[in-house]
Amino acid sequence: MARYCEDYFQLVLTFYHFTGLKKSSNSLSRVISLYILYPLLLTVFVMAIINFRYNYHSVSGIVEVFMSATSFGYMVLFKTLLIIFKPIFEDLISQRTSFWKYHLLGTLTEKKCHKRMSLSLSIIKFLLVSEIFSISVHSAAPLFMEKLDLPHPCWIPGNNNKIRIVVYVLQVTFYVEVAFLLIVVIGFFLMMCTELKIQFELLCRMVSSINIEETGEELCWQQLKHCYKYHYFLLQMHDKLNTIFSGYFVCAYFLTIGGTCLPLFVMFDPSSSFGQIAEGVFFITITNAMFTLVIIPIDEVEIVSARLADEIYSVDWYNANLKILKFVLFWMAQAQIPVQMSGAGIFQVNRTLLLRRADFCRARQGQTRYGSYGMRIHCGCGLHFVYLRLE
Repeated sequence: MARYCEDYFQLVLTFYHFTGLKKSSNSLSRVISLYILYPLLLTVFVMAIINFRYNYHSVSGIVEVFMSATSFGYMVLFKTLLIIFKPIFEDLISQRTSFWKYHLLGTLTEKKCHKRMSLSLSIIKFLLVSEIFSISVHSAAPLFMEKLDLPHPCWIPGNNNKIRIVVYVLQVTFYVEVAFLLIVVIGFFLMMCTELKIQFELLCRMVSSINIEETGEELCWQQLKHCYKYHYFLLQMHDKLNTIFSGYFVCAYFLTIGGTCLPLFVMFDPSSSFGQIAEGVFFITITNAMFTLVIIPIDEVEIVSARLADEIYSVDWYNANLKILKFVLFWMAQAQIPVQMSGAGIFQVNRTLLLRRADFCRARQGQTRYGSYGMRIHCGCGLHFVYLRLE
């Protein structure tokens, strides 16, 4: 299993090494990443937020600044997550070698497991190719478009051209860095969730193969204890993964809602240009794809783990002694607790949340009413009315 696991996680681990945040990274790369690039990233993020002060006169201006602040916000979120939870992150990496081997339950099961891991790896590679294309387009756009000074607009002190050039170089640098961070954070999460799903399936298969009447009470007792300990190990891995990404779920949830609703205002505005509409569509697609890419694997792990209680009950415990009977009932009660992830304890992360977010962002009423004092916009799910002062 260690060999296979290393192969599938190799791309993520390689990118993690290049971030300079790995424990084994050399001192120079760690200093550059942590003490130079990170403070500069926070500075550019603040400059993007300050830009709201100068672009609140129109909906398109507000949306443009929001997309810029959201993009840099994701960059800060990814890097902060790796910095804060680096010990737990590397602990998960090291404990992957304790997973069961895929061939434990036969060649057919092994092939299915490898296909699932290969599919997850293909998704990560597609994400990497999309990132390279997006970085190239955004970095080159200011060089060919006269009205565009920076890939993402932000506040420039005194509109100084030299500062603008420095900010342009920094933004391109952060685009390259976020390509590594996105593969490390989202890629590792996707691969780990796929691995946990496979391991829960192997555990269910192993429990279903236990037969007390045929193999005897003593051997079945040892098998049950072994499976119980492995179940506890998987729950620990799941909890550690949730600890790392708990805050990310909350931030991603609200950023996805804002990143979906606000660009729709521009897209349905008759005065919007083709470039503004295309940028809005691209931004909505990216933010929703990143959120969906996290939600679906979580829900699949929850669905597969819920089968374990049924498999435990299917064991012929009625042929065993009182000790095994009590153990089976105790374990079954534990297995019935849903294996779920939460966003900082605020909400449960599953497909229901994904559907709720979609309903939240869907506009019920497409009418807009413009006046000299304000614009009334009705947005999604009867949430509330937003009044934007136009000058």
